[in-house]
Formats: sequence, C-alpha cells, structure tokens
Amino acid sequence: MKSTVLYILATGLFLAAAAAAPPIVVDSVVTEYLYREGSDYPIGTKVLGRSRTLTESGQRSVTRAGSYEYAVTPTLRRDGKIAVSQSVTRLTGKGSPRTFEPTTSPLAPGTSAGLTIGLVGFSTKVSLKRGR
Repeated sequence: MKSTVLYILATGLFLAAAAAAPPIVVDSVVTEYLYREGSDYPIGTKVLGRSRTLTESGQRSVTRAGSYEYAVTPTLRRDGKIAVSQSVTRLTGKGSPRTFEPTTSPLAPGTSAGLTIGLVGFSTKVSLKRGR
C-alpha cells in the first residue's frame, strides 16, 4: 500500500516536471548546393524545403523536401542543453528507402546543427520558446 502511494506521487511529480518544460522551437532547412560546371566551389544554394515547428521534448519534427525526409527529435536535458537526434531518409530510387542517422552532441539553445549528403544540406536550429 505504501509503495503504491509513493509510486503515484512519483509519477505525478514526473508528469508535472515534464509539463513544466518549455516547448522547443525547431527551424529546419533543406538546401541544394549549386555548382558551375568544372568548379569545386558552390556558387549558391537553392532552398528545397523549410519548416518551423513547435514541439515538446522527445517529439519528432519532420521536413519533407523533394525526395528527402529530414526528421529532428530534440530532447531537453537537465543541464539546459538540447540533445538533437537527426535522420535523413531518401525516398526515391531503386530498392527500399535509405536512412542516414548521424549523432549530434548536445546543443545550447539557439545553436544550429547540420549535415550534408552529396549536394544536399540539412540544417536545424533548436531554441526554447519563451513566454506564451
């Protein structure tokens, strides 16, 4: 009986702490790097997709652009940093879709992370929503 009451109280405290966490703003951009024939350096970029979502810690934010799906899962840590899990899935081509899942170090709010696959760049900026 005593352990049941303690379990219920602990669950309630955990849910209250999770509800008190501020929402996370996820800004994601998918770009294609443009090259001039014979050049090794990009001459510009073309935005293939962009999204700005408000999500809770641990929930996925997905941006679809052309044949790519860029998913970002931000998780707010106790130290105030945001752990970012990224995955990119190529949806077209022969065979089954291909997924890339690089790891990212925890980021301070307002910091960006990204990766490049071929001529396509994927970047995201995570920050905490202030106010209501």
